[in-house]
Order: sequence, then C-alpha cells, then structure tokens
Amino acid sequence: MKRIPALFALLLAGCLHRVPPQHLAQPVPIAVAMLEDRGGETRALPDDVRARVAQELDERNLIVREIAPEPLLGGARNSQQRFAALQAASGDAAFALLVETRVAYYDLLEGQYRWVIYAKITAGRRGAQLQPAIDDSDIPVFLLFDHEREDEALKQASRILAEKAAALLDGFIAPAASPHSDAAALPASRAGQASPDGVRGLGNIYFVLVDRFAAGQTTPTGAIDRADPEAFHGGDLQGVVARLDELQSLGVKTVWLSPVFASRQEKFVSHGAYHGYWVEDINRIEPRFGDVATLQKLSSELHRRGMKLMLDLVLNHVAFDSPLLAAHPDWFHHQGSIQDWNSREQLEQRDVDGLPDLAQENEEVYRYLADASIHWIDSVHPDGFRLDAVKHVPTTFWRRFNAEMRAHAGPQFLLLGEALEGDPVKLAQVGREGGFDSLFDFPLSYALGDLFCKGAAPERLAAIISLDRLYPDAAALVGVVDNHDLPRITSLCGNDEGKVAQALAALAFLRAVPAIQYGTEAALSGMTEPGNRGDLFERTDAHARAGVQAALAAGEQMAALTHQRAIPLAAGSGAIALARVEGDRAALLLYARAGAHVPSLAELIPAQAGARIERCSSWTLPSSAGLPCAGESAPEEVRIYWLRSARSDGFADLLHEAPLRQLRFALDSNPAGESTGAYYLAGAGPELGDWDPTQAIGPLPRGAAAAPVTIQLPSRSVAEYKLILKRPDGSVQWESGPDRFLFVSSANGPLEVRVAWRT
Repeated sequence: MKRIPALFALLLAGCLHRVPPQHLAQPVPIAVAMLEDRGGETRALPDDVRARVAQELDERNLIVREIAPEPLLGGARNSQQRFAALQAASGDAAFALLVETRVAYYDLLEGQYRWVIYAKITAGRRGAQLQPAIDDSDIPVFLLFDHEREDEALKQASRILAEKAAALLDGFIAPAASPHSDAAALPASRAGQASPDGVRGLGNIYFVLVDRFAAGQTTPTGAIDRADPEAFHGGDLQGVVARLDELQSLGVKTVWLSPVFASRQEKFVSHGAYHGYWVEDINRIEPRFGDVATLQKLSSELHRRGMKLMLDLVLNHVAFDSPLLAAHPDWFHHQGSIQDWNSREQLEQRDVDGLPDLAQENEEVYRYLADASIHWIDSVHPDGFRLDAVKHVPTTFWRRFNAEMRAHAGPQFLLLGEALEGDPVKLAQVGREGGFDSLFDFPLSYALGDLFCKGAAPERLAAIISLDRLYPDAAALVGVVDNHDLPRITSLCGNDEGKVAQALAALAFLRAVPAIQYGTEAALSGMTEPGNRGDLFERTDAHARAGVQAALAAGEQMAALTHQRAIPLAAGSGAIALARVEGDRAALLLYARAGAHVPSLAELIPAQAGARIERCSSWTLPSSAGLPCAGESAPEEVRIYWLRSARSDGFADLLHEAPLRQLRFALDSNPAGESTGAYYLAGAGPELGDWDPTQAIGPLPRGAAAAPVTIQLPSRSVAEYKLILKRPDGSVQWESGPDRFLFVSSANGPLEVRVAWRT
C-alpha cells in the first residue's frame, strides 16, 4: 500500500475526534453562500462540499438558507463587500456564513498529487455592533491520481472546511446563554460552558512564580544560588501557604501558580528551568516546590478564605531532552524551530524556542495530557486552569480538551487561555475557535503601557476599547498590564510609581477580572527575562502596595457594572472619557494630557439622566492613589466617578446599542507625486483592513467632485488608522507621523472626513 504523507496523516488524525458542537434549543435560520473562484469566474462549491457544511450547521440547529453566489456575490471580489451583500440578502436570518475558496495544484510529493485549498470563511450574527469572525487558512490535500482535479480536492477538504465554519459560528452561539450578552434574543445553547458570571467570579488574580515568591521549607530541596538569575532560588508551595493572609489583605481573590510539575533541573545552554515551563512529567509535582499534600493544603487554605486556585498547564511542549522524547518519539512533530511566525502551520507544528513540540492530534498524546489534567482536578480541586501557549496548539485540540475538562469539573471550572496576541481581531478568533471561558487581554495591556508609560495619545486606549465589540463578551477577558514574558510595568514606566498606579486603576476600571503579577506591589522591575522574573521574598514597597490595593479595591466597587463593556463618550485632542453603565448606575473615567481640554460631566452625561456623583477617586501619585477627588478633573490625572441616576432608566441612552454611522473619506489635497500610485486607508479592526495593506480601504478619491470611500463604524467608537501609498510596482509606503484617531459621535447623518498625506 502506498504510504500516506505525514502531513495528510496529521490532518486525518485531527478529524478523528469531534468536539461536541454548540446546539441551539430551537431552529434558527442562517444565510449561507459557498463559492469557488476559478479561472476568473465565481461558481458554487460542489454539491457534496455544500452538503458537508450544511450537515455541520444542522447539528447546531441552524437551518440553512443557501444563496447562490451569482449574480449576488459574483461582481464583488472583496470579501468584505461579499459578506455585506450576503447580509443584505439574508432577510430575517440570525446568522450569515460566507465560504470562499480557490484551488491550486502544488506539486507531486511521494507519488501523490498535492493541492492547496486557499479558504477564507466569514461568519457573523445579525446585529449593529457584532463584527464578523474570519478564518483565513491554507488546506493541503493529497490526491492519488492525475485526473483528480479541483472538485475532488474540494471534496477531500470538505470536512475541514465544515469544521472551521462551525468553529466560527460556535463563538456566536455560545454567548446566547448569557443574560448579559446581546445574543440573549437567540434560543440558549445547550452546550456546557462557563457563564460570564463564572469568569468574573475569579475576582482579582495574582500570579505567583513559585521559585521566586517565598521560601517555606526549612531545608530547600536541591541546590539554590540566588546570585545566579538563571538558577533555582528556593521558592516553594509552603512559602505561598505562609503568605495567604498577606495576599488576601492586598485584595487578591484567585492565586494562579506557575507550573508546579516535575521539570528539568539543569540549565539548557545558559538558560534555567526555575520558571516551571520546561515540564518533564506532568503527572508529578516538582520536588523542589513540595509535594501533593502541600499543594492540597494550599488549595484547602485558599478555599477556607473564600479564595480560589488556578493551576498552570503546559500542553504544547516538554522540556529539552525530556525522557518522553526517548520513550515516545512518535508523540512529537520533529519539524524544527519556527521560521515563519505568520504561518499557522509552523506555529502549531514546530518548536517554540527549540522546545520539543507535542503532536496533540495523536490520540495517545491527547489522552496523556487530558488524563493528567483530570487527575489534578480530582486530587487538588483547583478552580480552573491557565492554559499556556494557546496559539501554538490547534484549536481543534482546545475545543475538545476544554469541553472534556468542563464536562468533568462542572460549568464553573474556568479555562483561561494565554494567547500572546496584540491584535483584537485575531484574539477574538482564538476565543471563538478554542472554546475558552476567557483569554488574557494583551491588546489592552499594550495600550495601557503605550498610554501611561510611553506617552502615547489617550485616544489609543479608547480605540482599543472600541474594538471590544469584536468579542462575544469583552467583560469576561482577563486584563493585564504585564506578565512574566513581558517588561514589568515598573520598568516600562521608568520606575514612576504614579504612572504604574494610573495604569492599574485604568485596568481595574476596564476589566472585571484583572491579573496582577507577583511583586508589582513591591515595585519589582526588569525589562526582559530573567530580569523581569526577580525575587520577591522579603521585598516591600509601601507606595507600590498602596497603588495596587487602591486599584483592586476600585475594581471591587466596579463589580456591579461589569455586564456592560466600556463606552467611549469623548476622545480627541489628548483627552478621553470612558463609561461603564448598568441600569441606574454608571462609572466614568477621565484622563487628559497636559494642555488638553478636560470635558465636564455636564458635557458627557445627558441632562435627562439626572445623574448625581456618589463618590469620586483620583490617581496622580502612588501615595494618593484612590483618594477622594478635589476640585475639577486635572490633566495627567486618572479620575473615576461613580454616578447614580434618580431614574431607573436614567442612563438608557448610553445603554442602547449604538447605531452604525457612515464615514465618508476623501483626500484633502492632491499630494505631490500623485501619478506614482494610489492612496488608501489602513487601520485597526476589520472595517479598516486590520492594518493589512492588501485589505486597505480605497483608493481614496481626489477632487471635491469625486465620490468618497465609505465605511460604517458604530457610533461612540474611536477609529485608529493611517494613510498608505500603493505604488504600481507593488510597494507600499506608510505616511509619516503617529497614528490618526477619529471619534465617531452619535450625531445623525454621515461623517465627512478629509485627510491629507503627511510626508
């Protein structure tokens, strides 16, 4: 028998075990268009391919209303235009799905014919602010005979196409069960998934790097050398137990431990394994840190205090030279290190920093990882898992794993993914496809650092918050200002504890579940590892601790408002005003640069709301963090107002979903050298091409009589963008200067925007 190529075998293996689909309690219509671009023509996908997709949708109780690609979609070559046309033709269908493909012959490999299906899948739910989810990927297919062509290649890829489409839709179906989601009008999904309230139940999270936190054992297990930043320093689980009262007084609700499982002892080249992420045996506790009994004691002590425990799982890789490599060589991909960080295939099947990459599509590997995880649930009773290196593991694995863990531990068991991704569009896609309860909000982390530490315009933060509309429930994201892989916030802010306190206050305002790294309360510093993973032990800093305590306390006061995402009320000329609203209560954050106009409450809150200030807190210096406000809001001050209306619907105008507003862009002048190319807009979010020049909006018209380029954005949002010049030779030039920001007010009528090229 002819041998199946390894890549094809991996694809088959990944489809053997299906993830339980989300399932609506009642039938819901979905408008579907499935097409192939071939030879300059647009045609419907073959019948068997469309039937396979329809079968996957039927399992979710989605009733397919298929729309032929011609003539409706054939004239539009841009995916965004095609999806808009599909939505316009969807009638009362609650969902829309667009599947676009192009098939190309690749080469002859090991006696078989390799084809590649370039697939772009767009899915969305009807609603003014819900943005579509997109999967853009290449699917390799191997055919046996030369006469098998495009239709056969599509047929072979039909299951993968169908599962990718379903994964996108699952992200829109799952939130229907939440009473706080704008999907509540849909019949609730019957699939088990933690509720957003369960995610928020984590409260304030505190990350403990066990080896660097506190030493509780009288005699350390193994050699320690605190003078060597890559050596073990002697922190252990008993040390964590001993400091629980201290953490509780800080305002911590959940303790997240770094990996505590048996790990490599020796350095690899010059790098040490003290951090726990080089796991050798996930079934055993690392003796340096303690034993199972100590971990169980920690769990019990936390629960006795009304606190929670989160364990860190490393399921992507094992340690260098792990015994598993010799015992089970077939459990690994053996494809070398990642070379192209934009290739999803390499991200998922190659080694991260040389660490041996597990083949999670292998059933033996899956069971090894899942059974070990279940063992720790049963023996230690944690309240959730923090899941490492999410984007380096296929989402098909995550959907299956998360469903199994939730089914075993119950719906309140939290599954928190770490996808180190700064793009909200991509982060939202990971969340939809992987079935996580929450993800770390790295886009917000970068925006907070840019604003408070690097001097970026305040509008930068408002623009990131405006993209909260991409997530099923942005309030369920876990916010961070830093972590053990990033520069510490203290160093990023140049050791200015006042700026650190402001960043933490903004974090607590914007996210219901903030995660604080150990040592932030002691002003630990460090830009890169191992410097950013320094020792806490007995270090203290009264000012830094006061800033953390004040921010976490403010977050607790915000708890009643976490069902609504933040709304930009004003942004421009160096000032922002952000609101969180629920019922007759609201909270308002103001921040402005020196010299900027600070808007008053009267300018921001409708007069008919009848709002009164219940309290106000100010962050300027760490020593005054969270103190009552004095006078009017001042520049360089983070100020948070808690408001209440005399009417139960006093803030109704802010609660209503903002309508889309048309933006009409045109060039303000004819730039020099206009004959050498065309000008486009590229910016944050899907409407502006997500900073991808190939998806940029344009070309922009020249002259007052030319028709402008139009897009639609929600009112009360901030767009971030720049101009680019596309030259005839294919090169792209970005305009000089900082990013542009545009506040989309809720005024009636289109917003006319004229922009001039900056040289």
